[in-house]
Amino acid sequence: MRGPVPPLVFTTAAVDEVREELLRTNAPIIDFFGLHMAHVEAQLGARGLREARRLHGVGDVRRYNDRMAAIEFAMEHDAGLGTRGLDRADVVLIAPSRCGKTHTAMYLALQHGLFGPNEPTRGGAAVADSAQFSAVLSDAADSRYVGTAPPRPRVQETGSLAL
Repeated sequence: MRGPVPPLVFTTAAVDEVREELLRTNAPIIDFFGLHMAHVEAQLGARGLREARRLHGVGDVRRYNDRMAAIEFAMEHDAGLGTRGLDRADVVLIAPSRCGKTHTAMYLALQHGLFGPNEPTRGGAAVADSAQFSAVLSDAADSRYVGTAPPRPRVQETGSLAL
């Protein structure tokens, strides 16, 4: 392309007046809300709410933000990757690889806002040998629960052993 290139604008603005104003600009607008809303309304036989800042219908914004922070924490501490901030953990999942620790941590974060790192085991012991992770596990004075599962090898479809 030669010369100035107009920006592409992607929008999900819910308020009709805001969307109409954006459509008056010279920029190409991809209006995700407008593309589908009329069809959805026709199928449901009802007009959708046109309210800004509804955050997916979240009534309690603080709880929503807490859940998002818990998801970020679970991702940062997946498979023992991060040790920063482990003192914030509500639950610590320790189990062999490939048994659902990540899914469980994400579920607990998304549905309940729980901060849950997960740590894989190999041969019955936690893989990471960090002082900070050990401190979290040995601190019995708080209410954190450490979930464990016995190590067992997993045989893949190829017949090879996966740990």
